Amino acid sequence: MAVLCWLISVNVSASPVVIAGDNFPISPGTQWYYTSRLDETARLREALDDFRQGGWTQVNEDTPNFGINPRPFWFTFDVVSPVDQTILVEIAYALLDGIDFYVVDRDTIKQTYITGDHYYFSERPVYNRNFLFPVPLEAGQTLRVMFRVQTDGSLQVPLNIWNRTAHEKANQDLLTLHTFFAAIMITIAIYNLMLFISSRDPVFFYYAAYVCCLAMTQLALRGYSYQFLWQESPFWNERSLMFFAGMAVSLGALFARYFLMLREAGRLVQSGFYFILVAGLIQSLLSFVIPYSISVVTGILTAAAGCVVMFLFGLNGWKRGLKAGKFYTFAWTVFLIGMFVALMAKLGLLPRTNLIEYGPELGAAIEVILLSFAVADRMNEERRQRLIAQEEALINEIKLREVQERALEMQNDANQRLEENVRTRTLELQSALEELSAANAKLKMLNTIDGLTQVRNRRHFDETLAVEWSRAKRNRESLVLILLDADHFKNINDTYGHLAGDECLKSLARVLENQIKRPTDCIARYGGEEFAIILADTDEEGAIQVGERLRKAVAAKPVDAEGVSIELTISVGIGYGIPQAGEPVERLLGAADKALYKAKQGGRNQVALVNLEEKPLSA
Repeated sequence: MAVLCWLISVNVSASPVVIAGDNFPISPGTQWYYTSRLDETARLREALDDFRQGGWTQVNEDTPNFGINPRPFWFTFDVVSPVDQTILVEIAYALLDGIDFYVVDRDTIKQTYITGDHYYFSERPVYNRNFLFPVPLEAGQTLRVMFRVQTDGSLQVPLNIWNRTAHEKANQDLLTLHTFFAAIMITIAIYNLMLFISSRDPVFFYYAAYVCCLAMTQLALRGYSYQFLWQESPFWNERSLMFFAGMAVSLGALFARYFLMLREAGRLVQSGFYFILVAGLIQSLLSFVIPYSISVVTGILTAAAGCVVMFLFGLNGWKRGLKAGKFYTFAWTVFLIGMFVALMAKLGLLPRTNLIEYGPELGAAIEVILLSFAVADRMNEERRQRLIAQEEALINEIKLREVQERALEMQNDANQRLEENVRTRTLELQSALEELSAANAKLKMLNTIDGLTQVRNRRHFDETLAVEWSRAKRNRESLVLILLDADHFKNINDTYGHLAGDECLKSLARVLENQIKRPTDCIARYGGEEFAIILADTDEEGAIQVGERLRKAVAAKPVDAEGVSIELTISVGIGYGIPQAGEPVERLLGAADKALYKAKQGGRNQVALVNLEEKPLSA
């Protein structure tokens, strides 16, 4: 101990960092030093002795970056303050494995902190995503700060000195920025997930999953995931970054496959797709079993290869004339720029600046926004069929105007021939009006009819249910909502194919139309193999009778599909009640859904009813 105190008390020539004023953060500039020549067993005493003997390297940049280097590095600087205050020394890189931090006052060790992302988050001296170390200073007192850093990944030491007030403000601003980034990613992911649920198009699912993994990769890189999601799991924290990075590559490849129709792009593109798909999955799996020092290198290579290959996918789609290929290429160009400079910084090939530091988040946010525009354009493609009917109506309208102009000219010219010409033009006008009316009726019907089953679609159902709910509430009448679902429909698709499944849905729709005859009732395809029926002014007993009649009618009519007779049954859930003031229509939907679930749980091919007053009645 005496030897240690003697070593500490030795005066080493190092200009101290002066903490004065309110201009934070303060950088040590060139007033701090480092060495990597000490072995892994060296402790504070050996480091102080080695520094006293000289030969340490002066730091000449704000953020020293040593690339991927597993050796321990020691850093030191002196600090002095003209007033009493407590400063915060910040190492603003969340992925350092181990930090041994010491504050020395002449012959006394004042503070010792042991932390890093290999330690529980709760063991940090200050609750923050980065590493903060409080250093109490008395007026005129010079203290020596010495710390040891060792990590398997990229060894970067961005050092800043703060007071608490300045750091809290800067941290709050940065947290707001990253919260905004996370909100963008979550919103886009949820929106696309809802589109997938409604359309069953896998492109929306893979895009939502890709956005989630991309966001988790960025949050893990910045340390926010460790701070807010898994504070007590250093094992998972060390592996989460490379896991989510690999999954982002694989899911990005799957999204590109469906979005850019890579199956039509040729064998070379297909090979590129399978390469990055498998590479991303292997990277995610290996992140649990190989050392982090190897995983971070393979992860960087996998991410770089994935970015380049997916960028080439976009160019290929553009070359094939896909409008989506242009959006995709622009989006990946922005993302590649952000990721490329960040990867170069991780490898120590570029300096670490604010623009480079937050390039991945900026590039990712712009990328997902541009890709969202591309996905929206894909949705617009589906609406082009409706535009055909509108164009027909426009053509007929032009014809009508031409006929009207001719009729006006004939009126000015006519004497005896006027009446005959007017008759002729009137017939043409009537024909054009009939064509226009038919086109408008066709357009309106297309907007409300399900293309496969020819019953009403979900949009028309939602509008009708809202109207009937308001009417029943106003008149204090009962309202019945029937949800029915084809039993074991997935097995039918798997066994007989999707064409047979479509025939089953068509047959089911025809049976429902034959059984539901009242003009006020509404039959609609609710989604997938599920149908919905609205019955106005119907009591519980009548609702159950209708449900049983439907169930028996479906069971009694096997479906002839592709030469195969398929026995089809349905489960029927009935929501019943009299709407009350202020009660939302979702209550009736929830009651019908509960009843359908009960019918399925009871063995299917059943009818179940749930009253809005929570009095179940089943048949």
